Amino acid sequence: MKQERLRILGVLVLTAMVSSFAAIPAGAQAKPVPGKLAGVVRDAAGTPQMGASVELVSEAVGVAASHGLLTNTQGMFRGEKLAPGFYTIRVTLAGFLPTLEKHIRVTSNLTTVVRIELNPCLRRSTSCGACRRTARRKLTIGNGCCGPLRRCVRFSNGWTATR
Repeated sequence: MKQERLRILGVLVLTAMVSSFAAIPAGAQAKPVPGKLAGVVRDAAGTPQMGASVELVSEAVGVAASHGLLTNTQGMFRGEKLAPGFYTIRVTLAGFLPTLEKHIRVTSNLTTVVRIELNPCLRRSTSCGACRRTARRKLTIGNGCCGPLRRCVRFSNGWTATR
């Protein structure tokens, strides 16, 4: 009689344990596991850019989630606890054109790594001779996206005014 009671009690405990373990994965699937995003911001020469503003905007319909980050001294940024899905990354820094990277996938339990290259603010001059003469006199030759432009640099596609 005692052995039969112990056997029934053992079966009940075993059944309770199995059912509780089976219920854990079902509860875990209801809430998605967050992902991570890490990256580096550099200029065209490969120099890391400190202090760049990095904005992560979710591309999901009906989700207005936005995360603001800054790059460190090595030009690196890191976003933690991001909902899985697609994001647009917008990077801005004084002296550079704003850069957009679209359709960056963040996956659950993984770190997505991106490399972003910033392009400097430049303005193409329409007259190479006038551009050179004005640059020699150290006068402002026009306004770029970041302020006055003062000197010229020769590229294969023509003269470009720079700071």
